[in-house]
Amino acid sequence: MTVDGNDVVAVYEAARDAVACARRGEGPSLIECKTMRIRGHSEHDDASYVPKAMLDAWRAKDPIRQYQARLREWGFLDETAEAEMTRRIAHELEAAVAWAEASPYPDAKDVEQGVYSE
Repeated sequence: MTVDGNDVVAVYEAARDAVACARRGEGPSLIECKTMRIRGHSEHDDASYVPKAMLDAWRAKDPIRQYQARLREWGFLDETAEAEMTRRIAHELEAAVAWAEASPYPDAKDVEQGVYSE
């Protein structure tokens, strides 16, 4: 099936249906999520080869903003709840970064551990 990859609900529903099919023994599913990478392939890639109008059109379809608007429309999100969620997320991110920065580098012999199947 093909879905709008920027529509969080459509992607969820497609995945839910695919899982249900698999659990019923109906075999695998393929979900094509149509979306656009807004940034380049890496930090040094400014994506200047992509037309500005195309990037602007896809930015307008930002899945986070679309879902945020839906949650507000459905009455599940208001400014107070969003502010609290944003505060909690910022706190979790800061704690995770602090933990990562305080963690020692792995031993060279362990650098590939968990990267490849064993």
